[in-house]
Formats: sequence, C-alpha cells, structure tokens
Amino acid sequence: MVKHFLKISFIVVGSGLLLLVLVGGFIAIRPDTYIPHKRIVLHVPYEFSDPPSNLIPMGETIFHPKPRAPQGHPGIDFQWNHVTNIIASADGTISSITQTPDHFNNWDIEVSSWPYAVRYKELEDYDSTLKVGSSIKTGQFLGHPMHGHPNAAIQIHWEFASTSSLRDRFCPITYFDDASRQSIESIWVKSTWQYKSQFPDICSGDYKNAVE
Repeated sequence: MVKHFLKISFIVVGSGLLLLVLVGGFIAIRPDTYIPHKRIVLHVPYEFSDPPSNLIPMGETIFHPKPRAPQGHPGIDFQWNHVTNIIASADGTISSITQTPDHFNNWDIEVSSWPYAVRYKELEDYDSTLKVGSSIKTGQFLGHPMHGHPNAAIQIHWEFASTSSLRDRFCPITYFDDASRQSIESIWVKSTWQYKSQFPDICSGDYKNAVE
C-alpha cells in the first residue's frame, strides 16, 4: 500500500516537474518565432524633431570587452545634451518593467512585438499608466532618458532582439523605416565619439550583419 502510494506520488511529482520544464523551455526557446512572419518595421525611439546629439554603436568592445561581454555592446546608446521624450519604436505589448540598481535605479521596459522584442533601458522614469500587458503603439510616449546623475550621460540603451533565447540581438539598421534609417545614419556621420575610427559602423563585430 505504502509502496503503491509512493510510486503514484513519484509519477505525479515527476510529471509535474516535466511539465514545468517543457513549459519553461517553450517560453524561453519560443519555437513559434521560427514560423514565417512579416518583417517588422521600426521607428527610432525619439522624435525626429529632437534627435540625439550622439550615439554609441552596437558591438563596440572598448567598454564591453570580451569575455566579460561575450559579443560586446548589445545595443545602441542614444545620447542627448538635454532631457527629451522616449517613444515606442513599434507596436506591441509590454512584457516587463524592471528597476535596475546597477544603473542608478533606472528603469528598463521590454515590449514584445512577436516575434521580436524591443528594449528601452536606462530610463530615468516612465509613464506611470503603463503596466505589464499594456498595449503600445509606435510613437507612444514611454518615458525619459537617464539624466539625474552628474557623472552619467543623458541617454537610453536601446536593444532589438528576438523573443527566443536561442537568438541574440539583431542589428536594427535594415529594419528601420526609411526616415528613421536616414536619421540614425545622419547622427552617426556627425558623431564625434572618440573611438569611431576603431569602430566605424553602427553595428560592428559579432553584430555587424546580425539579422534573421
């Protein structure tokens, strides 16, 4: 009787653990992201009337050396010399809002635009009406860039990725609409970033041609 009960309990617990592993694996791997889909069109995360004064490119390794950062800088830092509005780059649903003590207690927002994820990191604040599950429209106000710290740039760290953990972040350049692409390329041409001669592309290193 006892042995039979233990056997049943073992089967139930084992089945439950297996189910958790399978569900967790599905959520992380997201095999649905490999289904043929329409390529997303991105807008830069700022108003054309108030573009960044500078940017730090994706992939640079001056401040993100290997092996500490396996593929270097995983996104683009958009920088201003004043506070501005950060807006949504694409329609989607907020999948996470987190505060990050390692970045002066700033906020990170991730928006899921299946099968893509767009991340707005190092926000000083964000629209308090936004919650996990909120629907977002392209151009919608999200928050303000990091600016309350005298030793830090006024900036956001912006990333474009797949929702699947099997894929790393993508280089966004070819995903931007024409006006957005022209805007970001114009900023880069004018950029006075001190390491630009070493890293002349907006996406360099492992991210240079990182697309689907």
